[in-house]
Amino acid sequence: MSGRHVRPMSRRSFLTVCGAVVAAGLAGIARVVWPSPRTHLASPTSPRARIPAPASSPVPTPTPTPSPSRQALVIHGAGDTNLDPSVITTFRTHGYDYAWSGMRGLFQRDDLTIVNCECAVSTLGTKVPGKSFNFRGDPAALPAMRTAGVDVANLGNNHAYDFGPTALLDTRKN
Repeated sequence: MSGRHVRPMSRRSFLTVCGAVVAAGLAGIARVVWPSPRTHLASPTSPRARIPAPASSPVPTPTPTPSPSRQALVIHGAGDTNLDPSVITTFRTHGYDYAWSGMRGLFQRDDLTIVNCECAVSTLGTKVPGKSFNFRGDPAALPAMRTAGVDVANLGNNHAYDFGPTALLDTRKN
């Protein structure tokens, strides 16, 4: 180095940078060569369908034969997805489907969509004191999210616990 002092990064800054890198990676479209899950899971002749369920006694699992026809696997990721109607006021006037209408079916055409659910989606629990913002999503918004093509909602964020453990567990159930 050139003799300049480099200030050490705080743990919070480091975690923020790490989170931004992960979010940026999820926000991009990942394409790998692999059979499309939504296609081959429904096919009784697919390699996955031929793997038997684990038995009580150890039985060797046959190695699946590669499919002669491979296609791209498309994964989409989205960052903070908030379902709180007090924050996203268009929910009240246009309904929950409106939030996904600009996507034009993008998440329906991929193989996997993962979003960061930036709120507790529950009617249970009470606000955790000491937070500037407490987000509570309406469970009625979840069918619209699913219809839009969202397959997985991540709850590892700073708002999933906004209404305590009861709401977090209810969110997971919902």
